[in-house]
Amino acid sequence: MAYFLLRFLFLGILYFWPSAIAQDTDLEFSDYDKEIAAIEKELMSELSVWDYSTDLRLGGGYKENVTLSAFAEESSPFAAIGFDFMAIRIPLAEDGVEVTVFGALDERRYLDAESVDSEQSGLLNVSLEKSLSQHW
Repeated sequence: MAYFLLRFLFLGILYFWPSAIAQDTDLEFSDYDKEIAAIEKELMSELSVWDYSTDLRLGGGYKENVTLSAFAEESSPFAAIGFDFMAIRIPLAEDGVEVTVFGALDERRYLDAESVDSEQSGLLNVSLEKSLSQHW
């Protein structure tokens, strides 16, 4: 019974708790648009439209067939280092262009291989997007 009364009291307090109205009901739609535009302008002056991330990787391992040969297989331990980066431009600016850049660089050094000292690989992906219209 005490549990029921505590629960009832808690619900009663929540019901009568003062609440705030999220919007001013006296504004017209054009006033809302002006307020939104002012808020966007203020945010654009404070925030950058660019965001980026970088990552550095270190590692090691063992590769059984360094040369990828069917006849003269050669095995070796290796040490590896890699670097990744990503940059994104969100389309909040007036031109509405979204840019995404992703890149990765990898270096692998073989410690015991006679025919192969190292291998490198790189990747770059750039994407540009522009919305033609709000109705598309």
